[in-house]
Order: sequence, then structure tokens, then C-alpha cells
Amino acid sequence: MLSVFEEKHKKIYSLKEEQELKSDIIKQKNYKYGLSSFNKNAFNLYCDFFDIMNRINPILHFSIMSKMEFLIRSIFIISPYSRLHIINEELFYYSLIKFFVVYGNKELFSSLYYASDPKSIMILKDELIEHLNSVINAINGIGRKKREEIAFQTLVVILSECTIELRPRKIIEYDYSPNFEGLRKLIKELGLEITETTILMDNDEGTYLASCRFQFESVLQFDSKVNIQIRASDLLAGFIGRMIYAISNDETIKEDSVNDIKMIAENDLSTKRLISKEWFDVNESQFKLYRIIYELIVDKQQNHWSIMTMIYSDKLISFISLIRYFKHYDTFEKFKQVDLKMHTEYYNKYVCHELEEHYKL
Repeated sequence: MLSVFEEKHKKIYSLKEEQELKSDIIKQKNYKYGLSSFNKNAFNLYCDFFDIMNRINPILHFSIMSKMEFLIRSIFIISPYSRLHIINEELFYYSLIKFFVVYGNKELFSSLYYASDPKSIMILKDELIEHLNSVINAINGIGRKKREEIAFQTLVVILSECTIELRPRKIIEYDYSPNFEGLRKLIKELGLEITETTILMDNDEGTYLASCRFQFESVLQFDSKVNIQIRASDLLAGFIGRMIYAISNDETIKEDSVNDIKMIAENDLSTKRLISKEWFDVNESQFKLYRIIYELIVDKQQNHWSIMTMIYSDKLISFISLIRYFKHYDTFEKFKQVDLKMHTEYYNKYVCHELEEHYKL
């Protein structure tokens, strides 16, 4: 099935025989409003692809990690401080990552990136506390920012009074081990043995070296040109990754950028951010494809370790909430009865609920 699918769409995209059909054939602009902004060829490709995947009915495992989280965890090492009793380490990291994602600017990111010795580490710490205090003052009294305000106040206390080991590193190399840790747990959940499992992967030294830390029976590297399973995995991973990117960078859902932290109060901090209504301006075929995608990625993947993340999962949850939102409507007719603007409101409630459930302690 996959071979016939590839042959069909390589002709549509005028690819030569030696060229690969992979996710990058579809430009990011197609994802601006999800499926509603896909051109005809892109939509037909993924319509065929998800139809085939549902018929194959594979067991899927996704490792979706925040590189911002990896960077922050590689630098900030927290130890409990006696006066404050026990610090929830995961909440500390989540709040800190969230702050960088929402309010980080060029100055702060530069200090984070170049924190490689004790002096630069202290500069980072001082700048971070200064930025936190500026944001706390700016969002004080804004209802939708109340939880942020409390979380950031806690960060200031921890960073100021607790023992924080800021670990200098001249070179930060991404660690792919968590990807395989999640896969190892899924294999165990399925009642299989890791020592009897063979891994097929694309040629990548970092990923391969990480896999060697686990007791797989064998790990085989292939050029994706000669392995259709790797190309299929790329089409699926590319779709999810670009959808997540598009949602996160939607023009109406993003907070105002922070250029000068001292001017943060001039940003529009009170207006609720809602995703663009164009995401929901879909035809019946696009509506049905969202439901098919949900069936493959969520309904059929009921194992606990189908998805491996770290503490910061907001962007992934926004994507899952989107496809679940379309699945919520039994028919296209019922979906179309709702005004586009109201869809943005209802989707926002969906995301907030999903986040609440995910981070519930």
C-alpha cells in the first residue's frame, strides 16, 4: 500500500525516481491554519496517507520533547532549601520553562545560551530575577495572569533564597536518551522484551549512540531512500511537528513579543489570546480528515507510553486538543452550526481543560 501511495504522489509532485517523498515536500505555509490552508496536493497526500495508516493500524510511539526544557534542565540544578521545606522540582522547571517561552527576549536567551562559567551563570541568574520582577509588576491585577503571577513570584523566591546549582557547560549536546526511555517503557507495557526488539532508524549519529545505551537486540541504520518505513515515519512526524509549530505561532494566539523587558507593561497583557478563526473554516473533507487523524493518533493508541514527553507539554496538548475538538462533533452539519468565532472560544476552553487535567497534582 505504501509503495503505491508513494508512486502516486511522487508523480503529482514531479519527483524523480531517486528523490524521496518526505514531509518537507509540503511547505510550512500550508500549515498556517491547519488543514483549512492546505493546498489540494498537500491535502490529498495526507488524506491518502492517514487512510493507509489507519488500515495498517500500527502501534505508535511519539517522543515529543521541548529543547527549551532540555537546555534549562542542563543548566539549572535545584536543591531543596530548609526554610522553604520541600520544593516541587517539576513545578519549578515547568514555571521556568513557561517564563522563557512566553516572556523570553533576545537579551535573556543570549545569557542562557552563553552561560558557560561561574561569572556568566551569575549574570544569567541576576537577569532572570530582574526579568521575573518586571513581568510580575506588569501582570499584577490582571485576572487571566493570576496563576502566572503566583508561579513567577515563587520562582523569584526560589532563585533568590534556595541553593541553585547552575551548571556551566561550554557545549550543550542534545541527549536523545529520553526518546528511547519512552520506547523502552512502551515495549515493557506491551509485554515484550527489549532484548528481543530490533530498531530500524534513519542515519543519525546522535540518535544511534543514544540507542546503544539500551539493550535492544539490534539497532539497524538505513538511508531513508531504501527504507519505506522510515519515510512513512517522517511523513507522520513531520505533519505533527509542523501542526504544533503552526498552532504555537498562530498570529492571534501568541502573546506580544518582549523586546525591552523594562517596557513590558506597554504590551497588551490583558486581552485573552484565541487561535485564528480560520483554523475552523474547513470543508467537510477537511473535517473528516481531522477525525481520521484523531482516530489514528489518539483512539487507537491507548497505551500509557504511546507518547513520551517531559514536564513542558503545552504545545503538544494544544495539538491533541485541536484534533479532539473536531472529533467532539458527530457530524459536519453540527460543526457548521457553530460560528467561527465561537469555535475559537470553545477550543480555548478545550485546551484549558486538557492542560488542567494533564498538570493536575
